[in-house]
Amino acid sequence: MNIEMGTVKSSPFVGVFSVVTDKIALFPKVMETKEKKKVEKLFGLETIYTSLANSSLLGVLAIGNSHGFAVSEIAEQDEIDALQESGIRIKKVLGITALGNLVGCNDEKAFCSKAVPKKTVEEIGKALNVECVETEIAESDLVGSNIVLTNKGFIANPLVSEEEFKKIEKETGLEGATATANFGDKFVGNGVIANSNAALAGLRTTGHELIRIDEGLS
Repeated sequence: MNIEMGTVKSSPFVGVFSVVTDKIALFPKVMETKEKKKVEKLFGLETIYTSLANSSLLGVLAIGNSHGFAVSEIAEQDEIDALQESGIRIKKVLGITALGNLVGCNDEKAFCSKAVPKKTVEEIGKALNVECVETEIAESDLVGSNIVLTNKGFIANPLVSEEEFKKIEKETGLEGATATANFGDKFVGNGVIANSNAALAGLRTTGHELIRIDEGLS
């Protein structure tokens, strides 16, 4: 696992602004040149610079995997059209705004907050070609903010219960670890983006945190 530290839009909360899969990465339209070069080299993927709901908060408003992306109901149609013209399979799901905060996924599973409407859970499953599992992490509905899940491993909020952690392991067949990022932030989904090969952690992440992140995602 190749792990580096950095920023997106000068922020260490890289997961708030971006979505990375094993095939495509979505980043905000406006980023510093050095940030663009860093993420393009680190992930080595097709990188699309876009907006959703006229916002840079892509990690809050979208989730994705190798099968496609699901985006918040407040995404503008012209933004969706532009992504589709780039060859991206994309689906607007109704009934939810902060989709990325509530759902974490890889190519096989999606862990959905119990706060997500049933109809929306079904739409997510179809859009991403995954089985959706309803759960909480650390007794929180913010499942997407509390987990980073790839096809090789995962990291979760250190306050995750033993039952919740074992459920993730059982459903995915993967091993993971608990971790924080950005000098103690338990919402690891806000501070780390990753796919099967690489990860970017927020610039404030400590050496010990990087070790834990590597253990879980490797």
